[in-house]
Formats: sequence, C-alpha cells, structure tokens
Amino acid sequence: MKDTVLTWFGKNHAKEGDTLDVYALYLKHTLNWTPKQNSAFESGLKKMASEGLIEIKNGSVTLTKHGFEARNKSVCTSSHS
Repeated sequence: MKDTVLTWFGKNHAKEGDTLDVYALYLKHTLNWTPKQNSAFESGLKKMASEGLIEIKNGSVTLTKHGFEARNKSVCTSSHS
C-alpha cells in the first residue's frame, strides 16, 4: 500500500503539501487488487498517516515533508532496480 501511494504521488509530481483525491487513487488501483488488498486500503492509509507520511482530511490525502522525502527515496530506488 505504501509503495502504491508514494508512487502515485510521484507520478503526479507531488511536492510536500500537495493533495490528491483518495477516491481517484482507489478507483485507479482497486480494479486490479485482490479482495485482501481492497480491504487493507483504508487501514493502510491510516498507518501511513500514523507514520507521518500523509495527512488525511475530507477525502483527500496530503503529502507531508516526511512523505515527500520517502517518495523521493522510493522513486530513486525503483528507477535503479
């Protein structure tokens, strides 16, 4: 879940403080997910929020400074794999 969300922010060139619609993320990815992945969606977002990677408000996900740094690490790691 974490990689999916951070990659989604990366593909949208999000910076710290940028907000993306949770519903758009859900619709884009859940069609290809297993039932187990679908059921973990909300709890996965809450876990990311508790880790300080994102903030969740009014159906939107905001990338925090910590999340932006993790997104950059994730993009660098995945581009060199």
